[in-house]
Amino acid sequence: VTYKLLMRDDGLRTSETLAKGQPIQDLHDYRSYNLIEMFERNKFSLHAKKIANKYIELNPYFKNKGYSDIDEILETIDYIEEANNISGAENSLKQWLLKHYHSDKINNLLMWFNEEENLLKKTIAVNLLNQGKEQNHIINEFKKNTQKSKDWYNNYKVGSLFWLYSIKGLKKRYAGFNTLINLSGNNIRTMLEFCYSIVEEWISREEYHLPISTKLQNDVIHKCSEEYKKLLQSEDEYSIEVFNMVERIGRLFESLQKSPKQSEVEINHFSIDDDMSEEVKKYIRKCYRTTAFRRIQSNKQKQLSNLRHDAWQLHPRFAPCFGISPRKKKQIYLKNDDVKTILFGSKDSWDKFLRNYSKKFILNEKITNKEQNLFD
Repeated sequence: VTYKLLMRDDGLRTSETLAKGQPIQDLHDYRSYNLIEMFERNKFSLHAKKIANKYIELNPYFKNKGYSDIDEILETIDYIEEANNISGAENSLKQWLLKHYHSDKINNLLMWFNEEENLLKKTIAVNLLNQGKEQNHIINEFKKNTQKSKDWYNNYKVGSLFWLYSIKGLKKRYAGFNTLINLSGNNIRTMLEFCYSIVEEWISREEYHLPISTKLQNDVIHKCSEEYKKLLQSEDEYSIEVFNMVERIGRLFESLQKSPKQSEVEINHFSIDDDMSEEVKKYIRKCYRTTAFRRIQSNKQKQLSNLRHDAWQLHPRFAPCFGISPRKKKQIYLKNDDVKTILFGSKDSWDKFLRNYSKKFILNEKITNKEQNLFD
């Protein structure tokens, strides 16, 4: 609490540089610390699990039932099972392929589809095709179960699952303690609020069987996420602009997630790549102070007062509102005027910006004109 009240604006400033042993050269070598955002995710996960398990240990009901681990309380979604359970997803994937590729580019891939049972692996194969890889090369690597195919699978499975949901027009499901860690944004209070809400809903439904189902968790997580967003409207005199920023930047990320490039799916933060006006800087800071955004620092800040080298992540707790990934994976670059449109623009100007930016984004990625239909 003391840290949040006294240090959250600029963090703790030190004379340390990112290069070990490098001496201080000038004032610009000073950098800020944010204790929450710099806490390494794996360490936070271990810390959070100890806290969650302590609550379970102190709860008479769970204790009497012999439960001591949060992972025993919350059912976890298996990525393969989740992909296979998306109704009609395989047909949608095939239709997408037939719409965007000539038959000679996908005939062998479709034949392999009939042999392969793992829909998530098929989706990864489509995304590899979108990256320019040849269909027979993809098929051979997966059939031989090579190290390359294993690397593809590990690197692309989460993004491909989100994309599979997007081509079905559905929002991703969220469940499991690992997901709550991602949604918490390294904040213990947020993690506990999600946990409490899930358990309270479980009690109110009088289900009383464990682990708590992924469906119940998903319902509660989406509800909590919407409540977090609504709370932004009651902050203070800047609440309208902060709410607009969260709502609109989330919609932008949601739109870009429809890109057929797998590497572009997990976008949830942005940088401003020209000079920020004082007006925009003021509202970006406001979004940061109300925890609507998280700050992701660049390798080295050239000026303490200059925010343009920072990336700004939509706080992960808002991710379910838009069906996007809470993982910090990919960013986009906006201009100062773009951010002004997002903050203050009328509905018409915002809608125009969203359409134009989405199309521009696809063209920059050299996607064919037909694939722009994803945004229609």
